[in-house]
Amino acid sequence: MLQLELSVDNTEIEIDLIADTYEYTFDEDLYITPLSRVKYIDSNGDAIVLKKLSKFSFDNKYPDLTSTSDRGEPTHYTFYNNNYVIYPYPSTVTTEKLLIPVHSVTTTLSADGDSPDYADYWDETIKRGTLWRLWNMMGTKDQAADNLTLYNVGIEMMKRIDSKKKTSPMITKYYS
Repeated sequence: MLQLELSVDNTEIEIDLIADTYEYTFDEDLYITPLSRVKYIDSNGDAIVLKKLSKFSFDNKYPDLTSTSDRGEPTHYTFYNNNYVIYPYPSTVTTEKLLIPVHSVTTTLSADGDSPDYADYWDETIKRGTLWRLWNMMGTKDQAADNLTLYNVGIEMMKRIDSKKKTSPMITKYYS
Protein backbone atom coordinates (compact mmCIF):
# COMPACT_ATOMS: atom_id res chain seq x y z
CA MET A 1 0.00 0.00 0.00
CA LEU A 2 1.29 3.45 -0.92
CA GLN A 3 0.82 6.26 1.59
CA LEU A 4 1.69 9.89 1.15
CA GLU A 5 1.76 12.57 3.78
CA LEU A 6 1.54 16.04 2.36
CA SER A 7 2.12 19.42 3.90
CA VAL A 8 0.24 22.53 2.87
CA ASP A 9 -0.41 26.07 4.03
CA ASN A 10 3.05 27.59 4.11
CA THR A 11 3.05 30.02 6.97
CA GLU A 12 5.18 31.36 9.78
CA ILE A 13 4.52 30.96 13.46
CA GLU A 14 5.69 33.23 16.23
CA ILE A 15 7.03 31.87 19.49
CA ASP A 16 7.25 34.42 22.30
CA LEU A 17 10.61 34.22 24.02
CA ILE A 18 10.73 33.75 27.77
CA ALA A 19 13.52 35.20 29.91
CA ASP A 20 16.25 32.70 30.86
CA THR A 21 14.76 30.03 28.57
CA TYR A 22 16.75 28.44 25.77
CA GLU A 23 14.50 25.51 24.76
CA TYR A 24 11.05 25.74 23.16
CA THR A 25 8.80 22.81 22.27
CA PHE A 26 7.37 22.72 18.77
CA ASP A 27 3.86 21.55 17.79
CA GLU A 28 4.06 18.05 16.25
CA ASP A 29 1.26 18.86 13.79
CA LEU A 30 3.49 21.31 11.96
CA TYR A 31 6.35 20.49 9.63
CA ILE A 32 9.49 22.58 9.50
CA THR A 33 10.93 23.05 6.07
CA PRO A 34 14.47 21.64 5.89
CA LEU A 35 15.92 24.99 4.88
CA SER A 36 13.90 27.06 7.34
CA ARG A 37 15.15 30.55 7.93
CA VAL A 38 14.38 31.01 11.60
CA LYS A 39 14.38 34.66 12.57
CA TYR A 40 14.82 36.38 15.89
CA ILE A 41 12.56 39.42 16.20
CA ASP A 42 14.18 41.84 18.62
CA SER A 43 12.42 44.37 20.86
CA ASN A 44 12.60 46.98 18.06
CA GLY A 45 10.80 44.63 15.67
CA ASP A 46 13.93 44.00 13.57
CA ALA A 47 14.29 40.49 12.13
CA ILE A 48 17.67 38.77 12.41
CA VAL A 49 18.17 35.41 10.65
CA LEU A 50 19.64 32.84 13.05
CA LYS A 51 22.30 30.40 11.89
CA LYS A 52 21.18 26.78 12.03
CA LEU A 53 23.60 24.23 13.50
CA SER A 54 23.31 20.47 13.67
CA LYS A 55 22.65 19.13 17.16
CA PHE A 56 26.22 17.80 17.27
CA SER A 57 27.75 21.15 16.22
CA PHE A 58 25.47 23.07 18.56
CA ASP A 59 26.41 20.89 21.55
CA ASN A 60 30.12 21.26 20.75
CA LYS A 61 29.90 25.01 20.30
CA TYR A 62 27.73 25.58 23.39
CA PRO A 63 28.50 22.80 25.90
CA ASP A 64 27.14 24.75 28.88
CA LEU A 65 23.77 26.27 28.00
CA THR A 66 23.16 27.36 31.59
CA SER A 67 26.16 29.71 31.70
CA THR A 68 24.95 33.14 32.74
CA SER A 69 27.88 34.95 31.13
CA ASP A 70 26.68 34.38 27.57
CA ARG A 71 23.18 35.86 27.67
CA GLY A 72 22.02 38.12 24.90
CA GLU A 73 20.33 38.14 21.52
CA PRO A 74 20.22 34.69 19.88
CA THR A 75 22.54 34.09 16.94
CA HIS A 76 22.29 30.28 16.53
CA TYR A 77 19.69 27.55 16.86
CA THR A 78 19.29 23.83 16.53
CA PHE A 79 16.17 21.71 16.22
CA TYR A 80 15.77 18.16 17.52
CA ASN A 81 13.03 16.04 19.15
CA ASN A 82 10.43 18.75 18.41
CA ASN A 83 12.44 21.34 20.33
CA TYR A 84 14.15 24.53 19.26
CA VAL A 85 17.24 25.42 21.24
CA ILE A 86 18.64 28.95 20.87
CA TYR A 87 21.90 30.49 22.00
CA PRO A 88 22.68 32.82 23.46
CA TYR A 89 19.31 33.33 25.11
CA PRO A 90 17.98 36.52 26.62
CA SER A 91 17.99 37.11 30.38
CA THR A 92 15.22 39.69 30.01
CA VAL A 93 12.45 39.77 27.45
CA THR A 94 9.93 42.40 26.44
CA THR A 95 8.54 41.62 22.98
CA GLU A 96 11.20 39.33 21.47
CA LYS A 97 10.03 36.38 19.37
CA LEU A 98 11.20 33.59 17.12
CA LEU A 99 9.60 33.57 13.66
CA ILE A 100 9.62 30.07 12.16
CA PRO A 101 8.51 29.06 8.63
CA VAL A 102 6.32 25.94 8.78
CA HIS A 103 3.85 23.80 6.86
CA SER A 104 0.84 22.19 8.42
CA VAL A 105 0.80 18.43 7.92
CA THR A 106 -2.27 16.82 6.42
CA THR A 107 -3.80 13.52 7.35
CA THR A 108 -1.96 10.46 6.02
CA LEU A 109 -3.67 9.15 2.89
CA SER A 110 -3.94 5.42 3.45
CA ALA A 111 -7.54 4.28 2.82
CA ASP A 112 -9.62 4.39 -0.35
CA GLY A 113 -11.97 7.05 1.06
CA ASP A 114 -9.24 9.41 2.32
CA SER A 115 -9.04 12.80 0.68
CA PRO A 116 -6.20 15.33 0.84
CA ASP A 117 -6.43 18.75 2.49
CA TYR A 118 -5.02 20.76 -0.41
CA ALA A 119 -6.75 22.72 -3.18
CA ASP A 120 -8.46 20.60 -5.86
CA TYR A 121 -6.36 22.04 -8.67
CA TRP A 122 -3.33 20.16 -7.28
CA ASP A 123 -4.99 16.76 -7.90
CA GLU A 124 -3.59 16.01 -11.34
CA THR A 125 -0.09 17.19 -10.44
CA ILE A 126 -0.01 15.00 -7.33
CA LYS A 127 -1.28 12.03 -9.36
CA ARG A 128 1.49 12.52 -11.94
CA GLY A 129 4.13 12.74 -9.24
CA THR A 130 2.83 9.55 -7.65
CA LEU A 131 2.72 7.75 -11.02
CA TRP A 132 6.27 8.88 -11.78
CA ARG A 133 7.49 7.34 -8.50
CA LEU A 134 5.54 4.11 -9.07
CA TRP A 135 6.70 3.62 -12.68
CA ASN A 136 10.26 4.44 -11.63
CA MET A 137 10.17 1.87 -8.79
CA MET A 138 8.80 -0.72 -11.22
CA GLY A 139 11.64 -0.04 -13.64
CA THR A 140 9.43 1.27 -16.46
CA LYS A 141 11.61 4.23 -17.34
CA ASP A 142 9.67 5.55 -20.38
CA GLN A 143 6.39 5.80 -18.49
CA ALA A 144 8.22 7.22 -15.47
CA ALA A 145 9.85 9.90 -17.66
CA ASP A 146 6.50 10.85 -19.26
CA ASN A 147 4.88 11.28 -15.84
CA LEU A 148 7.87 13.19 -14.48
CA THR A 149 7.60 15.66 -17.36
CA LEU A 150 3.87 16.14 -16.73
CA TYR A 151 4.50 16.47 -12.99
CA ASN A 152 7.13 19.19 -13.52
CA VAL A 153 4.85 21.06 -15.93
CA GLY A 154 2.05 20.80 -13.36
CA ILE A 155 4.26 22.15 -10.59
CA GLU A 156 5.22 25.17 -12.70
CA MET A 157 1.57 25.81 -13.65
CA MET A 158 0.43 25.51 -10.05
CA LYS A 159 3.11 27.91 -8.86
CA ARG A 160 1.69 30.49 -11.25
CA ILE A 161 -1.91 29.75 -10.22
CA ASP A 162 -1.16 29.68 -6.51
CA SER A 163 0.48 33.09 -6.54
CA LYS A 164 0.06 33.60 -2.80
CA LYS A 165 2.10 30.59 -1.71
CA LYS A 166 4.40 30.11 -4.71
CA THR A 167 5.12 26.53 -3.63
CA SER A 168 3.63 23.12 -4.08
CA PRO A 169 2.42 20.83 -1.33
CA MET A 170 5.52 19.08 -0.03
CA ILE A 171 5.63 15.32 0.30
CA THR A 172 6.96 15.09 3.82
CA LYS A 173 6.77 11.32 4.21
CA TYR A 174 6.68 8.56 1.63
CA TYR A 175 5.70 4.99 2.47
CA SER A 176 5.66 1.96 0.25
